Amino acid sequence: MLHVLMVRTQVNNALYNTVRKINRYAYISESVQELSDEDKNDIFNSLKKSEDDAGICRKVITNVELVTVFIDEIGGSYAKDNYITGGNAGWVFAGTKVLDNSSTIEVKLTYRIYNPFNIFGKQGIYIQEHCLTDAWLGEDRNTYVPSEYNKGDMYVYVTENGQVFHTDIDCTYLLHQIRTASINDVSQLRNDAGAKYYKCSKCDGNSDTIYYTPYGRRYHTTSTCEVLQRNVTSIKREIAEKTMRCCIKCAENNG
Repeated sequence: MLHVLMVRTQVNNALYNTVRKINRYAYISESVQELSDEDKNDIFNSLKKSEDDAGICRKVITNVELVTVFIDEIGGSYAKDNYITGGNAGWVFAGTKVLDNSSTIEVKLTYRIYNPFNIFGKQGIYIQEHCLTDAWLGEDRNTYVPSEYNKGDMYVYVTENGQVFHTDIDCTYLLHQIRTASINDVSQLRNDAGAKYYKCSKCDGNSDTIYYTPYGRRYHTTSTCEVLQRNVTSIKREIAEKTMRCCIKCAENNG
């Protein structure tokens, strides 16, 4: 069960990053259609420099591109290494809708973690993850007029790796706990689920000091690694409640 918890944490992190990228890619894909070839190439070249997938941005974004980005985020060998039935083919996105005549991206992911030992006859566990977000629609720079939030709307705060929403921007649970250790001690470190730490694939070079989080599976050689960043974003509460629960501390403070 600890392994299942660890897999779900990693999958949800990868889903969050995937949806965030697809939001941006879909907007870019639609926006560049009316540009000249020279301007398009300038945009795509700048994307390559920032390590974004310029090839995907050249297309109309569909479920196929979403799956491609997800596998890149989770890692090509992750499914095989963590007992996902069917390997990468075991990530089933049936029911997923990417801007399907609406301004939302709704991701439904089903997968099965099989038991490699099957001591008690338990073949495996089926899991379904659900993620819903408003697409980034951009703005018309010629007609854009700043607007205020609708006074009737309630906004809450969410984080990149979080699975709960917060009603208080000053909630201490919004703080990102980054710990440090010596590289010589990494083999002895375990996360809160009891799993080992492996080097982050996005970190270049080596360091005597490493950085890690209590719930992660990767250690980092730099504290500025993008994987360690945890930006706080405000969204409508009615949207957050579809896939998240309220932070325990915020709920207690609000009675």
